[in-house]
Amino acid sequence: MENVIGIIGGMGPEAGCLLHQKIIQYTPVQKDQDHLEIILHTNSKVPDRTLAILNKGENPVKEINRSINLLEKVGVNIIVIACVTAHYFADKFIFKSKTKFINIVEISAAYVAKKHPEIKRVGMLATSGTVKSGFIPKLFYSCGIEIVTPNESDQSDLVMSAIYGDQGIKKGIKSEIPKKKLMTVVKKLKDNNCQGILAACTEVPLVLNQTDMDIPFFDVMDICAKYLTENYAQV
Repeated sequence: MENVIGIIGGMGPEAGCLLHQKIIQYTPVQKDQDHLEIILHTNSKVPDRTLAILNKGENPVKEINRSINLLEKVGVNIIVIACVTAHYFADKFIFKSKTKFINIVEISAAYVAKKHPEIKRVGMLATSGTVKSGFIPKLFYSCGIEIVTPNESDQSDLVMSAIYGDQGIKKGIKSEIPKKKLMTVVKKLKDNNCQGILAACTEVPLVLNQTDMDIPFFDVMDICAKYLTENYAQV
């Protein structure tokens, strides 16, 4: 059976589009027909994942499962969710037996451990929901990597402000305003002996990339796109 990749986006919408673009970018092709078949469902009805984890909002599982069901109905057999925080609820997702779920956190941990065995301490940029849940440090620890998070005030005033604030990425702002806030945190994490930075929010790469820092920048979207093209591209 030919592979059809389904992306569940909408969390936020640009993150899903970015993943789609990265898959196209990394696919080795000679012609249009060599590209992977991809269906993107931008589900804007998925409740906020951070609010759900903090017990301040509706659980997102129902809507994510609706997206899974829709994608499976149109022939998708590989599904990836373009939201790191949503992976906290991964054990509640319902897939058909033939569907392969690509857990972007698990493959990112494995990627860092394999490609950068010298790195043992990584600073994390993520939503407060992801930070509070603690599921990412556990996965990385199993690969021999310590995850370091910003202090409480930096997490609130800089990271969350850069993502959710009035001048944040979720408002469509991709200027120097959110970038400077995140880079302030990057510097502090580096000063705290972090050997790399993990973009554990799929919207962070909309304003940050490797050229912004002199230590490795691990973008889970980028890692996911490379994984999909290396394992499922036809050429």
